[in-house]
Amino acid sequence: MARKYARPPVTEVACEFRFEPGQPWDMLMPGLIYDKVRQEFPGRQPVKRIETSVTPVSGELGGVQQRVTVTERIQFERKDGKALVQIGVNYLLVSHLRPYPGWKEFVPLVERVFSTYKEVTTPNGLRRVGLRYLNKIEFQEERVKLEDYFDFYPFVGDKLPQYHGP
Repeated sequence: MARKYARPPVTEVACEFRFEPGQPWDMLMPGLIYDKVRQEFPGRQPVKRIETSVTPVSGELGGVQQRVTVTERIQFERKDGKALVQIGVNYLLVSHLRPYPGWKEFVPLVERVFSTYKEVTTPNGLRRVGLRYLNKIEFQEERVKLEDYFDFYPFVGDKLPQYHGP
């Protein structure tokens, strides 16, 4: 039986797909996808994402190589602003903000959008799938001991303060 919380801690759940390239990306693809999801996600806006990576470089001097990538995507949003979809080249993200409706409602949303993306872009397969839950746990007390609230929590060592604030 699932536990119901008075103040559920989930602030966002996000399911991300990165695909193996299929047919070449066409500038018409975002519009074709939007036509199929616009009833549920009428809002749309461009999104730019900046990603950086640092890689060690071997050799006499060693060092690191830094790479910065700017990626442009399109975001579709539900009227209530609680659910959104981001699409890009070989990329799909389906996200739901608070209040999270639960797994039984989230999975069909992901399946619908995934099928639409796959139908339009015809990727060759999946490269990576990620499911992320973001939780915000709020305490009324100024100082709390984590073991008073959780069965599983980070160990911070004996020499660091054992009380945590909000």
